[in-house]
Amino acid sequence: MKHGKKMTDSKNCGFTLIEMITVVALVMIFSIFLVALMQVTETARGIGNASVEVRNDAKLALEKIMRELRETSLSSPLGASGIARSNGNSRISFPVPNVIGNSSISSWDTVVFELDSGAHQISRTKNSSTNVIGRNVQSLTFDRPDIGNDGSLSNDNIIKTSIITSKTTANGRTITGSLTSEITMRN
Repeated sequence: MKHGKKMTDSKNCGFTLIEMITVVALVMIFSIFLVALMQVTETARGIGNASVEVRNDAKLALEKIMRELRETSLSSPLGASGIARSNGNSRISFPVPNVIGNSSISSWDTVVFELDSGAHQISRTKNSSTNVIGRNVQSLTFDRPDIGNDGSLSNDNIIKTSIITSKTTANGRTITGSLTSEITMRN
């Protein structure tokens, strides 16, 4: 007696070894691509974060310095000579009003901003109290841009401040940012 149908051919069931190896190889190639993409993304994110941090460090420190420099005045007890720069122009001291009365300033304090190049930070000192106002700072300069050829000041109430900040990312890249601002002191 003949059986009605022949049993299924074993060649048509499941996957062959070559098909399995091909699929595994494709999955591995895709995984390697994804891992490489994730590493590039992580590197870019680290650089972006460092760039934002460097820019913010410079911006916040410069804003604090500029705000206090605007408070000083050529009519202070020391006048323009009260604005002293030293350490290659990376330190500045100047008088600011302490108590403002009804119509006049009753006293003056001295404020000092300076770069600690070893710690890469800017400090502010007033009344023997020192605070750090900027980190990751490589350079801080204060200039009086309107100095004539004869050394005289043509406009002695302008001060130009420049800050350069930098940070090294986890993968060894150094990100640098710089800001410059020029202010006119009150008369």
